[in-house]
Amino acid sequence: MTYHNAAEMKVFEAGALLEMDLMGAMISDPAIAQTACEILNADHFMADPVAIAFDIAQDMVRKDGRISLQILAARCAQQEHGPGSADIASWVSGTTIVRQSVMSAIDAIIDGWARRSLLDASYRAGEAVSTGEAPADISRILMDECDAIQSARARRTTAPQKIGDIAELAMRSASSAYEHGGQRVEISAGIKDIDRRTNGLRRKELVLIGGRPSMGKTVLVTSIIRQAAHAGHGCALFSLEMSSESITTRMLSDEAFGFQHPTKYTDIFAGQFDRRQWDALADAQQRMAQLPIIIDEQRGLTVSEIGSRARRIRQQLEEQGKRLDILAIDYLGLVRPSSTYRGNRVNEIGEISAGLKQLAQDLDCCVLCLQQLSRGVEMRENKRPTLADLRDSGTLEQDADLVGFVYRDEYYAEREEPTTDSEVLLLEDRLEKARHKLEFIIAKQRNGPVGTVELWCDVAFAAVRNLAR
Repeated sequence: MTYHNAAEMKVFEAGALLEMDLMGAMISDPAIAQTACEILNADHFMADPVAIAFDIAQDMVRKDGRISLQILAARCAQQEHGPGSADIASWVSGTTIVRQSVMSAIDAIIDGWARRSLLDASYRAGEAVSTGEAPADISRILMDECDAIQSARARRTTAPQKIGDIAELAMRSASSAYEHGGQRVEISAGIKDIDRRTNGLRRKELVLIGGRPSMGKTVLVTSIIRQAAHAGHGCALFSLEMSSESITTRMLSDEAFGFQHPTKYTDIFAGQFDRRQWDALADAQQRMAQLPIIIDEQRGLTVSEIGSRARRIRQQLEEQGKRLDILAIDYLGLVRPSSTYRGNRVNEIGEISAGLKQLAQDLDCCVLCLQQLSRGVEMRENKRPTLADLRDSGTLEQDADLVGFVYRDEYYAEREEPTTDSEVLLLEDRLEKARHKLEFIIAKQRNGPVGTVELWCDVAFAAVRNLAR
């Protein structure tokens, strides 16, 4: 480790003593070793001898579940900068860390590594400035380091629980559901037909909604957010494609739709409405002003940047007496990956989906993410998406707790070109059946059955409702 001044040396040498303390505790207690090896890696350690010892110790824990002092000392002696037997013995005899304090020590070590990483990145960024590199390249140096730090913090795990304690929590939840007549949902999607099939949205879960363009993905998510907010749920929407004004205009049209004199959102943009429609929109705006919805339109965000901004949104909602229940992202393909897998899109998407799943855990909310499917769907006669359409999209299917696809047969039927009278009649019948119908195809659900929920939809008003209206 290179010190740039005396203050850095003092702070970081204190960190090195803590690292030795932790290694001593790991050797003495297999439970501490297991916990540390699950969260840390050798790169987190500042002192080279300790980093070498940890790397060897981590391999031993993964194979045998414990660290042998004799084998560790022997293997360290084979390394050029490894610690000696006397050093390792002094770590063990001098350790003050116990099971109750191990997480504090681990957090402090990660914090020390993060500070060193940020300092190093700042010096590298400074050198890049002096050599005339492009601002975008310089900023990426800092952003990539921030991504790495967020990923490291996300590895912090909770302690394992006894099955009896978990069963007690499960029974409490079941009792609460029974008291609500079997209709209790944690977070309402605002659309009863979806709540019925899914038992609502859940905290700590990643929900993926996929579909081809013009199928109604954004219409569905904005309608869910608006109706969930009316049910009292705090919602955040990261619109990485459309402006916040464009999204809100669609939601205004949706809000006004259930009342007299509705207005298509395209007419709102164009200013094509009469006085009665204007009054209805003004009333809708007043109602929406009371809803706990916050929209962020910043483009090019990484998962860690979304997490950072979402934490600020959570604080804003808490100041209003609300809780962040739904975090929606439109859409996954526009989330900026880190540089770890640069050029490998499958791995980049896998990294993003894993990050979003972790974000749901960290923020204790439901992360609802849209994903645009490839053109492969269009090549089939039956254009309803399936899980196979996610096969080349990293680990999306694996990470998501619920995968739903959006399909509107009306869109495809309107574009058919019949050539015979019989084809015309068949198409008219198909159009009649498909009119204002949106299929929400649940292709995967960890806590319930798969199947299709048929919803009523009018894309022109950005409105989605229960089928039986």
